[in-house]
Amino acid sequence: MGAARSSVEAAVAELGRLRTSIAAAGERREAAGREFTALETQVAGVEQGEEGLDADYEKASAALEAIRETIKVIAGEERAADRERGALAARLDVLREGLKRRDGSQRLLDSGLDGVLGPLAASLRIALGWESAVSAALAAVADAVVVVDGAAATVALRRMKHDDAGQVTLVIQGVTEQDAPAENQPTLSEEQDVRPAISLIECSAGLRAPLAALLSGIVVVEDLYTAEAVLQAAVPDAAAQDTAQAGGGVTVVTRSGDVVSRHHARGGTPGAPGVLEVQAAVDDAATRLA
Repeated sequence: MGAARSSVEAAVAELGRLRTSIAAAGERREAAGREFTALETQVAGVEQGEEGLDADYEKASAALEAIRETIKVIAGEERAADRERGALAARLDVLREGLKRRDGSQRLLDSGLDGVLGPLAASLRIALGWESAVSAALAAVADAVVVVDGAAATVALRRMKHDDAGQVTLVIQGVTEQDAPAENQPTLSEEQDVRPAISLIECSAGLRAPLAALLSGIVVVEDLYTAEAVLQAAVPDAAAQDTAQAGGGVTVVTRSGDVVSRHHARGGTPGAPGVLEVQAAVDDAATRLA
């Protein structure tokens, strides 16, 4: 009987230990579950982060490739700009060489005389596209040298004679607007596209009056058809009538450089560029190189 009781007590004790072990195992299982859940969440976050890193890498790679392509384009443009700059520099040298006078003008410009200011062409700005017309309107004066006054002009001419330096054309600066003659312009229909030649020129105040005198009675038009219409429609005033009877009158110059008046005409196929056209090309090339 005592042995049976001992066995029962031992069994109960063992049962208690088993229950304790089961409870502890349950707690460990729950802890393991919680740990597993935490690890699972962490792993999911890492995988999601890797996906974000992959996307960022792809974006960065695409941006880098775009930058490389841009650098290639810019490098190509720089090479093209360098080639253009070299070509412009060479053209500018050729054009400047073409501006050197082959007559007495260059001798006078190099003489160092007081009152000799420089080439007329370098002192003018011509409306774009009308260089040939203004050059034809000025004729030989387009190659002139500007001097400060009449005294400087006579000194210059004496030097040319003394040095047997050839011919030179001079434009005398310093004449005031009040001293300049009134411009002799025809009365024209408003429909006609015609303007005074002087209106195409920008220059200093000192040159405005002499140029207005030199270009008095000269107008510019687009073509010969318009020139013919202008001559037919021109109605000179009394003073202009006297000039016309003396062989003058209105003169019409086309954009391409044809010159037509009531008594003479000059033109045809354009020849070599005049000094005003070359000067305009020099100014353009120098501006683009700046």
